[in-house]
Amino acid sequence: MWEELERWKAPTAFVRFSGGGGSRGSIGAVTLEDSEKRMLARWGVGEGELPEALAVPIWARYALFRGRPRITGLVMWDLQERQVLVGGERGDRKFEEVLVQKPLARAHLAPLTVPGDAQCPRTPRRRLSRATTRRGDASRLSRRSGPHATRSSGAG
Repeated sequence: MWEELERWKAPTAFVRFSGGGGSRGSIGAVTLEDSEKRMLARWGVGEGELPEALAVPIWARYALFRGRPRITGLVMWDLQERQVLVGGERGDRKFEEVLVQKPLARAHLAPLTVPGDAQCPRTPRRRLSRATTRRGDASRLSRRSGPHATRSSGAG
C-alpha cells in the first residue's frame, strides 16, 4: 500500500467512515492529498481497488460494526511515518488509535547469528568413549533394547 501512495505522490490518505448503533459500517469517501494538502483524488464506495484497500484497516478493526455504539471517524494513512491512525467519536466520546504502527528501523536490530555460522562460536563435539565405539557393540545394544529385546550369545 505504501508503494501505491508513493506512486501517487500522496503522503496522506483519508478514509471517512461510520457505523454501529444498529447500522452497518460504511465508507463515506477516500481522499488522497499531496504535501501541500491539495486533493489529488477522491473516491466513493466501490469506485476502485485502491480506495477499497485503503479502507481495509477499519474493517479489520470493527468488522461490520455490529454490537458497537455509533462510531464516526477518519482513518489516516501517514506515508512519512508509515503508520495508519484512526480518530473520531465512539458513542459520545472522542477517540484516537494507532491501527498500524510504525515499523522498527532496521539499523536498530542486532544481527542474527545462526548455529553453524562462521561468526558463531562452535561447541566441541562430544567424543564417544572407546567402549561404545568398538565393532559389534551397536548391534548388541540394538538387540537388547526395546520391548522384545533378545540376549546376545556374546558373539558379535
